[in-house]
Amino acid sequence: MKLVPLLSCSALIALISACGGGGDTVAPATVVVTPTTTNPILTDKYTATWKSCRNDGLLRTLVITKKSESIYAVSFNATAHDGGYPCAGEGTPIPDTSGIGEFQIVGTKEVFGSTAGTVDKIIDPANGEKDIFFVKDGVVVTDSKNTVTVLYYGSSSSTIDSDGFPNLLDTINPFRKQ
Repeated sequence: MKLVPLLSCSALIALISACGGGGDTVAPATVVVTPTTTNPILTDKYTATWKSCRNDGLLRTLVITKKSESIYAVSFNATAHDGGYPCAGEGTPIPDTSGIGEFQIVGTKEVFGSTAGTVDKIIDPANGEKDIFFVKDGVVVTDSKNTVTVLYYGSSSSTIDSDGFPNLLDTINPFRKQ
């Protein structure tokens, strides 16, 4: 919020120079404020639109934006596609599967398996639900020879650690970065 003091200062300078104070005319100082288009604190590996199409034709979409250093806003929805995978076309919205919320990163933990590594532990502040997220670049997807960035999340069939977080990632239905 450095812009407010800067504007107050420039207003004060303009006020002082407008009050006179000498016979010489001095051109008022010009203040140029250049807005930034990207705040690096509010962009990171999670900020994106993510989609996951399951084999049964259920397309899930997440749109994640960063609100602060560790808090993210998320909107989500799901649509059913009669043709199954790859979820082509418009699809039919599924009732009660859309909404908005947020999550907070509260730490990290190690997870082992096919996507071994350090994952972020997250909590939904509204209801206290716990999960884990892991973003991986360069994943080769089975339906093409392209590599993509994917977002893995905690497996619903995983055991839970002593803090209540899943121990395994769901590697079957990850979200793809769009």
